[in-house]
Amino acid sequence: MELGSVLHFLENRSILVTGATGFLAKIFTEKILRAQPNVKKLYLLLRAADSKSAMLRFNTEVISKDLFRILKEKWGVNLNSLISEKVIIVPGDITCESLGVKDLNLLEEMFKEVDVVVNLAATTNFDERYDVALGINTFGAKHVLDFAKNCAKLKIPADMVVNAIVVAMVAHANQPNESIYHVGSSVSNPVEFTWLQDYGYQYFTKHPWINKDGKPVIVGKVTVLNTMASFRRYMAVRYLLPLKGLQIVNAACCQYFRGTYLDLYRKIKFVMRLIDLYGPYLFFKGVYDDLNTEKLRRSVRESSADADIFYFDPKIINWDDYFMDTHIPGVVKHVFK
Repeated sequence: MELGSVLHFLENRSILVTGATGFLAKIFTEKILRAQPNVKKLYLLLRAADSKSAMLRFNTEVISKDLFRILKEKWGVNLNSLISEKVIIVPGDITCESLGVKDLNLLEEMFKEVDVVVNLAATTNFDERYDVALGINTFGAKHVLDFAKNCAKLKIPADMVVNAIVVAMVAHANQPNESIYHVGSSVSNPVEFTWLQDYGYQYFTKHPWINKDGKPVIVGKVTVLNTMASFRRYMAVRYLLPLKGLQIVNAACCQYFRGTYLDLYRKIKFVMRLIDLYGPYLFFKGVYDDLNTEKLRRSVRESSADADIFYFDPKIINWDDYFMDTHIPGVVKHVFK
């Protein structure tokens, strides 16, 4: 496939993004505004009852995030003007007809102006004018890319996922698209699950987390069970047998330990229910074939002048550096509060 310039494709095009306050959608918005400020319009669909509440969500949940720091530094006091000119906040609900947009004038404007619909929401109900059955709508040159359903978000930095989304958007312009892109590292640059535990242990040993009492949290290595059978054996020996013993003692002591027994029984039963639910994911042994994504990477390398701007090859990632210097520090900064 011939890509040409990705930046040129984005210039003077209007894009509708669903799920605009979501994780990937925020990164997508920042990337477009930073890499191609000459985009015509970005219509950002947010779940909200009216324009005022939608704008409040946009300001508090999107633009105020540290993600937009570089954009703010680049544009300074002119950032508000850029956003006012390029970004249209659309209050609506993706589960409703016509995306729940109540402003009929805005809805008609979107139908006339939107060139690309990028679905980054978990659930979307497009009507006949936004038909995503084949990943392309009935507007001829305009097209819908349903990334929420057709793109696997696996172990890979999110900016690479967004770069892949943008490139796929350009690659499949004006043509039906039934391709599924697994944007991940499981084939090209695999990450073992046990590495994550090792990275966490190394990081918090070197940089102890201080709890609310001002004391460092001591971390240790834990036993990782690789099969459901080994987990059930561990639970039986470590918890179920002692619980059975407590049940016998409780009966002999005229239900003296009944409260303790019931509390432990409920906790163990809860854990077992969680394992039954998540076991297929925890012990999943498959890998995701990223052949389609590799073809997309090859195309952007060979035929686009913007390959470096929209780079998404996981083979370049040094996982030691990524987890120790970027991922875990980011989790500590933005999640541990």
